[in-house]
Amino acid sequence: MFKCFKNMVCILVVAWIGFVSLAAWSGGGKIRELGDKAEGLMQKGVYKLADKADSIKESVGGIAEKVKKWSGKREGGAEKSLENVKELKKEGILKK
Repeated sequence: MFKCFKNMVCILVVAWIGFVSLAAWSGGGKIRELGDKAEGLMQKGVYKLADKADSIKESVGGIAEKVKKWSGKREGGAEKSLENVKELKKEGILKK
């Protein structure tokens, strides 16, 4: 009996990880496609799940923007840094 319970918990954890990763990358669009094929009460549940996936995607997008802002990452960051290093070497401020 404990083995069955353990297997059920493992399946639920894997399903939750799959849902969160799908929600973070594609939002609720793919889930709504599945809901269109379902009927009745199942369809309502799938649409609620898709709305939750949309909110997860929005949260992930907001977090990504904050991380970019905090880290100072900008467009062309690596190329711009390389150009700055070359200029400093030419001016003799930076050696090697």
